[in-house]
Amino acid sequence: MLVRTYTTAAIVEKVIESLLGSLGSDAAEVYSTPYQNGRERGFVFSSAFFGKRVFVAECRNSDTIQCVVSANDSMFNEEEYKAARYFRYDEHYKAAKFVLASVLGKNWQKPKKGVA
Repeated sequence: MLVRTYTTAAIVEKVIESLLGSLGSDAAEVYSTPYQNGRERGFVFSSAFFGKRVFVAECRNSDTIQCVVSANDSMFNEEEYKAARYFRYDEHYKAAKFVLASVLGKNWQKPKKGVA
C-alpha cells in the first residue's frame, strides 16, 4: 500500500508548477529536486541559467514554510540559514512567488492578477 503525505513544501511545488504554466513558453526552466535534512523534508528549486538555489521545507517544530536561498552548488551555509524567509502554512502562493523571484531574479515575469 502506498501512503503519500503532502508537506507544505509539496504544495509550494504545485503552486510553482501552476505559476510557470501560466507564463506559457516564455517561462524559464525551474528544476525541482527532493531534499531531506534530518527531520526536514522538502524540495530544492534551481535553474540552469541562474546561480541561486532555494531550499523549501516545512519547519521542524511547526507547519511554517521555510525558504533558504543559497548561492552554493551543495548545501546552504550557516549565514544563509540564518537569513531564511518564513511563510505561514497557508501562504503557499507567497512562498512560490518568493522562490521564483529568488531562482530566476529579474527574468521572472509575474503572472497577471487572478492567475494561479
